[in-house]
Amino acid sequence: MVEDAGRGSDRKKGQGAGPDFRYLDAGWAMLGSVGGGLLGGWLLDRWLHTGPWLMVVGAMAGIATGMFQLIRLATKKG
Repeated sequence: MVEDAGRGSDRKKGQGAGPDFRYLDAGWAMLGSVGGGLLGGWLLDRWLHTGPWLMVVGAMAGIATGMFQLIRLATKKG
């Protein structure tokens, strides 16, 4: 197969969507972390009948994980 030189052939293979989508990745990572923490805490609260406490703990853990991922993605070179 012949690669077309006019259509973004300067991008390396396996690099992903490129630097333009880095911030979109950070947003999805934050949303997934907080949502996963909330969902996990809510399910544990229903199972253990502990009220909203595990959901609050799960939300805080999700926020911390999301912030860690946000900083990691923001400081990533490339």
